[in-house]
Amino acid sequence: MTNIGRSPGGFPPAGVNTLVYSQSQPCSYNLSNAWAQPLGRLEAYIHPFTIPPQWYLEAPGAHLVSMIGLAKPCRILHETTPFLRLGTRKACLLAAKSYLHATETISDAVVPLVDFRGWHRGFFHWFLDFLPRVLVAEHHHQRTGAQVHLLVPERLTAWQSESLARLSSPVGSLIPYKPRAGGTNIRCRSLIAASAHRHQHATEAPFDAISPIHLKQLAKRLGSASNGGATMGLPRRVFVSRRGAKSRRIINEPDVSSYLEGHGFCTIQLEKLSLSEQIHLFRQATHIIAVHGAGLTNLMHATQSTVLELFASAHGIRPDYFQIASILNLGYFFHCLPSLNSFHDIHLPLELVDDFLSIAPS
Repeated sequence: MTNIGRSPGGFPPAGVNTLVYSQSQPCSYNLSNAWAQPLGRLEAYIHPFTIPPQWYLEAPGAHLVSMIGLAKPCRILHETTPFLRLGTRKACLLAAKSYLHATETISDAVVPLVDFRGWHRGFFHWFLDFLPRVLVAEHHHQRTGAQVHLLVPERLTAWQSESLARLSSPVGSLIPYKPRAGGTNIRCRSLIAASAHRHQHATEAPFDAISPIHLKQLAKRLGSASNGGATMGLPRRVFVSRRGAKSRRIINEPDVSSYLEGHGFCTIQLEKLSLSEQIHLFRQATHIIAVHGAGLTNLMHATQSTVLELFASAHGIRPDYFQIASILNLGYFFHCLPSLNSFHDIHLPLELVDDFLSIAPS
């Protein structure tokens, strides 16, 4: 890693360029609703839609003010704040801060993999919202030949470090982002701000539609370092435990786990596995039962799985992993169970497990 350096002199602001890097993508997904469940937010995904061409901004002389992109005189780069549209007052405050002395200067193009809300710390958001920006950085490097840096969290988790290593990105060194009291004002020679492919703003596509192109590219790149020998002895049937989580736990998990063991399942706590082990596990799995949670992000590595995703009623039915399963042609079933408390814990009836095993391919 290299530290942020200081550049002699400033970078003159220039116009913001919009560059397309991905074609439009038609999407048509089928949903098996075996238990006649309410569809919740899945309903928006069972009608055909098209994800528009994906694009990114090249903003010479832009600033990252508290990790929010801003091009002078007063243009917020909303591509750095997916799912959040900042109001006029906030924009003016950020613009004013951008005219203060820069706390750091980056003398090359930079792509931020840090979010001011801390979303980069989440397993799902890291893989689906931030790593696609690495692909954009590579595209820009190939298009222009310019050195591109990745602004990353100061303290990378093991799975963040491994994911970046697996991408083997040639775009340049990583720059650790070091938060400062009172916020940062980073001046960039060029800020590369990618439209979040899960944030389809003002289009016919649902607002958090996943790009099939990005998902498949990431899965291929992240899994390319795997080898067949590492899959020996892995369970084919997986029951994902959330006993170490603070919410959405199965209160009768010991009974469910014992029952599933009789049907060839192995109970796994994914947070105890390395990223490589998780990739191998999901690549080999034929059956996966799990409560909605970030661990199901690993479905991007599955090749032959049938999934039962469990939802808690008060937490809601969400489309993230249905999309991944649909894009990769995996079997997908879902069921919504009553939330038993404010932590959205649930009770899983063994009869539901029997029903799933009876309709899932053997």
